Amino acid sequence: MPANFVIVCGGSGRGILSRFSELGFDGALQIDVQNEMVNVQDGRILKFALPIPQVIEQTPNSVASLQSYRVRLEQQWKKYHADQHHAGEFTTCLDKSCIDFKKQVTHVATAVVGTVPPNILAGMSQNPIIGRSYITRPLVTNALLGYISQLAGLGNAMTDVNVWIVASTCGGTGNGIVHHVADVVRQVFGQYKLTVKFVRIGGASYVSVNPLAMVSTFWSVLTDYGYSRKYKDAILP
Repeated sequence: MPANFVIVCGGSGRGILSRFSELGFDGALQIDVQNEMVNVQDGRILKFALPIPQVIEQTPNSVASLQSYRVRLEQQWKKYHADQHHAGEFTTCLDKSCIDFKKQVTHVATAVVGTVPPNILAGMSQNPIIGRSYITRPLVTNALLGYISQLAGLGNAMTDVNVWIVASTCGGTGNGIVHHVADVVRQVFGQYKLTVKFVRIGGASYVSVNPLAMVSTFWSVLTDYGYSRKYKDAILP
């Protein structure tokens, strides 16, 4: 019988955890900043509160971070266009979205200067570069490995394993950490027949959709695409 787990990255999907028992999962893991942890008492729901004490430090400078953001997006965009297997309507839709992309990034970089908090206790400022740069630090990855190993311990007599990974399309925490979390899941559950399923939650989970959320959504489309090239068996939205 397959074991079923859910990992909620960031705040957008945390409502799932309040219905954990109804949904029939064997275990769950929430990964978010401390003040976003759900108040659900169930021993099968693990909670990885960021930041871990050893890695409370300054976030990247907002302008430098967004410049890095732009470069990585452009690299992903080039890879996307180079792949002849993805053509037609979806490509056309992305082409239309990309028309003012550089203009949007410039606008966002100007708008957020000085708004990034001094550390990540308040979150990742809707910038997935900050989330990605944090979760990939060795101390944080090692802690993540420990939590996902605990999650695996909640399954009984596992042969097949299904892991749903939930994240927003336009935030900084979930959107920034989701693929690294999936890599660690593959490391922990590698001995089993594993299916990783991504659940993406759109901008409606935010009070308003601002320019940064738009650019972050573009990031999520391209990074999901990049992940699907890396792992052909990944089930993406």
